[in-house]
Parts: sequence; C-alpha cells; structure tokens
Amino acid sequence: MPWLKAQRRTAAAHSFFVVYSHSSSPDSFREIMAETAPAPAATKAAKKKPAVKRKRTGPSVGELIVKAVSASKERSGVSLAALKKALAAGGYDVEKNNSRVKIAVKSLVTKGTLVQTKGTGASGSFKLSKKQCCVLT
Repeated sequence: MPWLKAQRRTAAAHSFFVVYSHSSSPDSFREIMAETAPAPAATKAAKKKPAVKRKRTGPSVGELIVKAVSASKERSGVSLAALKKALAAGGYDVEKNNSRVKIAVKSLVTKGTLVQTKGTGASGSFKLSKKQCCVLT
C-alpha cells in the first residue's frame, strides 16, 4: 500500500476514522476503508417479555396488623415493637419486610382504622379506633 495516514476522531458519541492516502485510485481507498471501518452495529435483541407478577397468598400486612392489635388486651394500645413481635410469632418475616410494616401502620392510621395513642409516624402505640372496633365484633 502507498503511504497511509489514519487519524481517529471522536465527535459526540460517534467515533470515526479519517484516512489519507497519496494514491489516487478509488479501489485502494475502498480497500483501506474496508480494513479500518468499524464493525457494523449488532442488531437489536428481541424485546424482553414483561415479568409475570405472582399472586400474593395469604392476608395482607394491614390485615395482619389489625388482627394483632385486636387480639391485644392492653388498654393503652400496642407498641410498634410488640406489634412486630406478634407478627413474627404469626410467621411473618418482619426483618425482611420492616418497611412494609411501617408503611402499613401509617396507612392504617391515616385511614382511621388505627388510632395512634403515643408517638408520631410509625413509632409509638396503636389501638383500634372505636369505629373499627364495632365493625370487627
């Protein structure tokens, strides 16, 4: 091949080669471009199928919390720690689903199912509201 000078230039996200040659024949230019051209981009992979959601079995966290609070005989309500112990005794994995327990407690308080007797947020003590107590019996 005649004297050849190639420079690699980068513009934005694309990278390309600029090839300079002293030869004037178009065939030698095609040969050079064939050697230095990057491989064609791979075709797009087939679209992935969306993940299939599994059906939940058993009662929801909120239902378990309401059952645990209604089973308690304490007048001042059930603390969050005692609530977690009751859920763990019932077979619920509290360590793995700690945030779900907190979110469920907060949502039950905002719905009016539970009343927060002490504390703020998900901490403190909780008992059933008078309305919910009458519905359960």
